[in-house]
Amino acid sequence: MQIEQRCREYFESLLNVTENISTSTECVNHSTDTDQVENDEHTGISLEEVEKAIKHMKNNKSPGSDELPSEIFKYAGDSMTKWIHCIINVAWKKAK
Repeated sequence: MQIEQRCREYFESLLNVTENISTSTECVNHSTDTDQVENDEHTGISLEEVEKAIKHMKNNKSPGSDELPSEIFKYAGDSMTKWIHCIINVAWKKAK
């Protein structure tokens, strides 16, 4: 739970700017309704693609500018994976 909270705080501070507050709310709402996220026909990246990408991250590598090692994403569990999936898809939709 502590790792998930650290990641949530990091991404909220990174992604939340005044005009983007609805984006964070969108993912919080999606995290409680995972069926909607998985079945959203407008989703650009599948949950399976996110899971596969996280699974293939290498261990014991120095973290990037976010200071989060890959192990955090790999071992944080399903709720973190679904949350990352949501964030990626919100960004995907906004970019179109």
